[in-house]
Amino acid sequence: LFFIFFGLPRFGITLSPLTSGIIAFSLYNSVLCSEVYRAGLNAIPKGQWEACTALNLSFIRSFFRIIFPQSLIPIIPALGNFLVGIFKETPILSFIAVAEVMHVAKMVGYEYYEFTEAITAVGILFIILSLISAKLISMTEIYVRRSVIHE
Repeated sequence: LFFIFFGLPRFGITLSPLTSGIIAFSLYNSVLCSEVYRAGLNAIPKGQWEACTALNLSFIRSFFRIIFPQSLIPIIPALGNFLVGIFKETPILSFIAVAEVMHVAKMVGYEYYEFTEAITAVGILFIILSLISAKLISMTEIYVRRSVIHE
């Protein structure tokens, strides 16, 4: 985040704080998510690929009809954890002057001298968003399990 916001201007690339934050979070989380996908695909036994070859299925058909649906089962919970983790990472953006929720709560606290109420409201908002996300992830996981097993 600091390299993108403070380092890139030395090379003639100046980005707004919000754009820098989006790029930094995208790069960071895409690296982690790619590792989740890799691990999910490696969890599929080699016999599945061999069975696809024995049935003379093309690589594309084998991957999208056999391998990838099975790999979604272990992938979805891990990706859900990253989604909830992103909520926790957003306050880091205040270091580069992005007015995210926690930063706004601090500003309200400075203005009205009511830090406890403002930060508690943000905490409740984070909990609500996390619980809703966790429920949606759980529902997605159940749906994928049912659809993969029934196919």
